Amino acid sequence: METAPMETEQRLVKLSSSQGDVFEVEFGTACYADVVKQMIDFTSESSDAETIPLNLKTTVLEKVLQYCDYHRDNEPKEIPKPLPTTNLGEIVGDWDAAFINVDDENMLYELILAANYLDIKPLLDLACAKAACAIKHMTPDAIREHFNLQPEQMTPEEEQEMLEELKWCTDGGAA
Repeated sequence: METAPMETEQRLVKLSSSQGDVFEVEFGTACYADVVKQMIDFTSESSDAETIPLNLKTTVLEKVLQYCDYHRDNEPKEIPKPLPTTNLGEIVGDWDAAFINVDDENMLYELILAANYLDIKPLLDLACAKAACAIKHMTPDAIREHFNLQPEQMTPEEEQEMLEELKWCTDGGAA
């Protein structure tokens, strides 16, 4: 038996975080995440009350659901690449700029991972754009320091081998 569109839209879906917190959200909000939609499509009608476990912290899942709830009725703007400015408000609009303006940098990276995991491309693009804005005008050394990265140490032989492999880059594109 097919579910009428109105019944489907009012249907609630239970999603649980990796910490065991359960969120009841509207079907349309849950299905904004392609992975969740596929999980719902895969399960039978008899499992309506079943909770879908997600490997996300509660705080991250809560933030992702906020994004999904807003954007299921509000199409996100496409983000141009390369970014024309580091002012995201000019690119994506006020709601998205405020949403992605998180205080904790770790939350930003968790949102990138969550958007990738749940297959929410507009959220992935937004979070990556925010990260790109943060490093756009940094020098390579400043980026290494920011992310606590150590420069890769190569032996002279390894460096020569890499230069040989990438020689085509400086030879005008000849392979």
